[in-house]
Parts: sequence; structure tokens; C-alpha cells
Amino acid sequence: MMKQNSSESLFAFDKKSQVEVLAQSGANFQIELIKSLDDSDSQELIAMSLLAAELKKNPPFTPATVRQLFNYPKTYPVIARLNGSPIACIIGVPLEYYNKESWVKCDKHWGDGTTIYTQVELVNPRFRNQNYIAVLSRMYLNFLGKRGFSYVSGHIKKGDSCSLSPNYQVIKEFDNWQNSYQCFDYYRIVLLK
Repeated sequence: MMKQNSSESLFAFDKKSQVEVLAQSGANFQIELIKSLDDSDSQELIAMSLLAAELKKNPPFTPATVRQLFNYPKTYPVIARLNGSPIACIIGVPLEYYNKESWVKCDKHWGDGTTIYTQVELVNPRFRNQNYIAVLSRMYLNFLGKRGFSYVSGHIKKGDSCSLSPNYQVIKEFDNWQNSYQCFDYYRIVLLK
């Protein structure tokens, strides 16, 4: 992976991230919808993803993937911020974005614009055993329901529980998900309105 030059800007036009605060607890914790991302937050998210990738073997964010995923309103990036720094994020993408992927055809709601696919769920490993990701997950689902979506879907490693909601249902099992030689479940959560 190419090292990011600290003087190189990822988001030159953003001096400060533009956010919509979805929830706040005191002065030090809040949940935000990221409408545009600044360099400081993008660098912190890349660093957080590198830490998480070491534990779970997931690919970390790169400057290119950060630009692609933090692209509201085409995507729905929601983060938890503690003492001004991002500590967790969930990024949803409309299911129709994946129209060239064969797996998407297993979802009977594909094409009706009612489903958000959870592309990224990431928490800083230092905060993994705390309640922050659960709070972020509840706010993410609530936010999407209020925006008119009916379902949230995603892939999860077989045997792992979905941290977004205990009320998820498995739609299809994939034995060798994306040539990983690992079994993944495709799940759906029905959103309350």
C-alpha cells in the first residue's frame, strides 16, 4: 500500500467535515451523518481501519476507498465520535449500486430502492468491548428507517452475529464468499418506521 504524503490532501475542498448530528450524549460523544469529509477525519478513519485490519484481516481504507465510501447522498456514512475523534463507522450503500454482482439477485427487494447494503462496519479496536458500536448501530438503523428505507442487508461471516440487530434473518449462504474460502451469510434486517 502506498504511504499517504502528509501534505497531500484527500479532500482539498473540505476545511472541516460537514456533518448532521444524529445523536449526542454530553459534550464528548456524538453520532454523525458525514455529508463531506475533511483530511483530518479521513486520516483518522484510515488509521482506525489499519488497526482493525490487523485483527480481522479485513482490507483497510485507502484514500481512494475513503473518497468512494464517504460520498453522501450516494452513500450513507455514519460515524461515532468521542472527544472529537472518529471511533466507529457504518457505511451503507443502496443495494442497486451492486447491479453487476451476481449475489445481489438473491435479494427479492433488489431493484425497488428500499434496501441499504451495509458495506462497512468498523470500530477502533480500543473501543471494541464498549457499547459505542451498539449505540451507533441503533442510530444507523433508525436514521435509515426515517429516510424511508425498509431494509438493511449485508454479508457476515458464518458464525458471527450481526451487531446491527439481533433480529436479522439469513437470506442466503455463500460457501466461498468472494474467493475467500470462507462461508458468509447474506442477511436482511426489517426497519421499523
